[in-house]
Amino acid sequence: MHKAIFVSACLLLLGCTSVVKCYSSASEEDSEMSLDTRRSPVKEEECQEETKSETKGEVHSAGASCSKCKPGQICTVPDKCTCPVGPTGSKCEIQSAGLCSSAATKHSPSVVSIDFGSGSSQYSSAKPESLGFKTDYKQVSSAKQLTHDGSFAIVNAVPHDFATWFSNKPKAHGSTDGKGYMMLVNAKHGAGQLLKVNADNLIVGLRYQFSAYFANINKKGTNIILPNLILEARTATSDRTVIASTPTGKIPEESSLTWKQYGMSFIAPTSSVILSIESKAGGGGGDDFVVDDITLVPCQPVDNVVCSGK
Repeated sequence: MHKAIFVSACLLLLGCTSVVKCYSSASEEDSEMSLDTRRSPVKEEECQEETKSETKGEVHSAGASCSKCKPGQICTVPDKCTCPVGPTGSKCEIQSAGLCSSAATKHSPSVVSIDFGSGSSQYSSAKPESLGFKTDYKQVSSAKQLTHDGSFAIVNAVPHDFATWFSNKPKAHGSTDGKGYMMLVNAKHGAGQLLKVNADNLIVGLRYQFSAYFANINKKGTNIILPNLILEARTATSDRTVIASTPTGKIPEESSLTWKQYGMSFIAPTSSVILSIESKAGGGGGDDFVVDDITLVPCQPVDNVVCSGK
């Protein structure tokens, strides 16, 4: 319901001469992509060596200290900066790794978790800020208003606003009693951020999964604009460097409301990132959907991460 934050990070040490080694005791069966070793070869770039013994660097969970890495890079060995994916040019490419295995995330604590809560009233009065996110869309809070283009509502059943929608009966993802809320969206024309959330206290060098469940609320056969979203992760630094980005692709019309998980995984290059969801279909006739269970989780049980060093 609310954004949950865990704080479990390796020690930050000063100076490139001290190194902390961090590793996971989880087996490969527990994590499909928990470490970067399964990715394609990467290009390494030398760090600038200015008074190396006096440099204050962040000790990454990959076990190296370096203060000169560019946004999007991680330290992999002392004084080496490496892009999470490759091959690369002068800058790190945007990551596009898929979802982690269910076994890898099953017991992982959520860094971000937004399920919109529950209630007996069809419309929730909860505001985005209280649920841990921001949006450029206008909120509809009662059946007295239609959810027009550029609007959203937090509901426990799809309202009968338009004849093409699955109305009243469709429930939130995972809801068994019909009281669970979901976010219903009628996408706007042009650009507009549907959702933005800050995620803090990440372990640098660890792989995380950003995902959400989506469903098209237009009935099969209406043949109107299909929803198409982009999930993105950026650094929280001033340049807002894109770390990872993936489209859902066109979400098809179905004979009944059909939930499907979409998302990506990425290696955290910084301890804070900004997550966002935007529509790229353009609004108009169609482009209506619901979203639920938005999460950011580590791709391995963080309780199994062990740090040791001098």
